[in-house]
Amino acid sequence: MVKPRVLIIDDEIEFAETLAERMIMRNFEVEFAESIENALVLIEKGWIPEVILLDLKLPKVSGLEGFEILKKVIPSVHIIMITGYGSITSGIESMKKGFCDYFVKPIIIDELINRIYKCLKEER
Repeated sequence: MVKPRVLIIDDEIEFAETLAERMIMRNFEVEFAESIENALVLIEKGWIPEVILLDLKLPKVSGLEGFEILKKVIPSVHIIMITGYGSITSGIESMKKGFCDYFVKPIIIDELINRIYKCLKEER
């Protein structure tokens, strides 16, 4: 079975590392980046994710701005917003932009995994 590739973009390194470890234990191939710029470097090197878990509040380029950039680079990628600053407004704006889903931290890992698989099924 092919492991789904997930890129976590979050400036909270400890959160990203912990989430990555938990996802690897659940048979995902995972990388993480602290910013949109670092994520683009990974992508340019050929590591192409199927799903991106994208933090809303990032240095320099916000998650909402980063969404536009990432979709231009990988149009088929599914992007799930993950934020510690959730609001109804940001949730609605995210879904209108085309995010596959929206999560507020703390994350329930099994729920996130189910949503990732749901996003991947929508592709097929």
